[in-house]
Amino acid sequence: MTATYTTCYSGYLGTIEVEKLTAWTKELPLAARTGLMLAGGPLLGLAFVIVLPFAGLLLAAWLAARALARSRTGIARIVKRIALFAAAPFVGLAYLIAFPFVGLGALAYYGIRAARS
Repeated sequence: MTATYTTCYSGYLGTIEVEKLTAWTKELPLAARTGLMLAGGPLLGLAFVIVLPFAGLLLAAWLAARALARSRTGIARIVKRIALFAAAPFVGLAYLIAFPFVGLGALAYYGIRAARS
C-alpha cells in the first residue's frame, strides 16, 4: 500500500507537480542543466550568506534566553546592570546640575559658621 500526503494550499507543490518538475528537468539537455546549476548555485549561496548573520543572531538570542531562564538570579542581575547602565547619564546630569547649588550651600554654611565664631 502506498500513500501520499497532499494539501490544498495554493502555491504548494504537491506530489504530481514535483513529479512533473522532475520529469521536465530530466528532459533538459546536459548543457542546459549545467547552465541552470551554474546560474542557480551562486544565487543559492548568496541567499545563505545573506540569511546566515540573522540566523546566528537569532540562535544567540535563543541560547541566551534559555540560559537566563534557567537561573532567576542571573536574570535579576542582568536586568539590574542594564537599568543602571541606562540610568547612569541621568544620574550624572543630576549631579552636574546639583553640584553648584550644593557648593554654594556649603560655602554659605561655613561662611555663616565662621562669622558667628
